[in-house]
Amino acid sequence: MKMKKLFLLLFVVAATTLVSCEGDQGPPGIDGVNNLLGSHIYDVRASDWDYDAEADIYYLSETPDFIKELSDRNKQLFYDEGLLMVYLITNYGTNNSFQQPLPTIEHWTNNNGVVDIYDFSFNYTPKDFQLLFKYSGDPDNAKAPDNAYFRVVGYW
Repeated sequence: MKMKKLFLLLFVVAATTLVSCEGDQGPPGIDGVNNLLGSHIYDVRASDWDYDAEADIYYLSETPDFIKELSDRNKQLFYDEGLLMVYLITNYGTNNSFQQPLPTIEHWTNNNGVVDIYDFSFNYTPKDFQLLFKYSGDPDNAKAPDNAYFRVVGYW
């Protein structure tokens, strides 16, 4: 019985010593509220989109302020360990608005009986953010969307 108590005491002392060891404190992380880094609404007009003819895709390159304000180190940390969600907002500013997470594809048959397809997506790097729009369908309707609203949310 004494041996068990001695072993238990030795184990508790060893565990306490190992757990209570502390090294240098690391650099501070990203400030946030409830893990929310920030949120931004984009009101994108047809004239805001740029067109890449080689890729046949429209894009908008505008990084949200909550990412721009991070240090380079924290931009990389956010890219590696954070979460960026982007939503297409339909009927923005009305009582029946709703949000669809990207990527999303909308398709319908137009007045000419041809299927139109809108493909919304995004990509980002530690320093850049792009909204992407790809049109497929009736070549007579090939253009950037007139108005589109997007919500970008960063979680840390």
